[in-house]
Amino acid sequence: MLVLKQGLLKFVWFFFAVWSAVIISIIAYTSVVYFTSPYASKFIEAYVFFILFMMLLYFLSSKYMLLRIAKSVEKIDEDKYRVHTLLSHYDFCKKDVISSRYGQIKIDIYSGKIQLKPDEYIDTTPKGNFLEEMLSR
Repeated sequence: MLVLKQGLLKFVWFFFAVWSAVIISIIAYTSVVYFTSPYASKFIEAYVFFILFMMLLYFLSSKYMLLRIAKSVEKIDEDKYRVHTLLSHYDFCKKDVISSRYGQIKIDIYSGKIQLKPDEYIDTTPKGNFLEEMLSR
């Protein structure tokens, strides 16, 4: 089983919290400035467009952060594995695992790719050969 190092996991959650706070504060500040302006009724379309844009930006970036960062990878069966992200989990087979030339491991799931950097994970198997076993065909 591969497990994300605790320091990196805490950093990811901290970064997500800060990112959420920044987006919420930008929306709140814009709302305060907009509603205290004497020209508020003239620029309602721009205000709505900006709020929708910020919400879309937040949704897409949060989706990437929470669904594409692997928390752990475990073996279920002889050929089946499960990757746990911060929000969900996905099952995959050995044929869905690709090793890139830069040392990253890419797991192809139905909604995209999850990339693992081997130096960011701790191998908890007794022999310490989980990556080699996962990459073998």
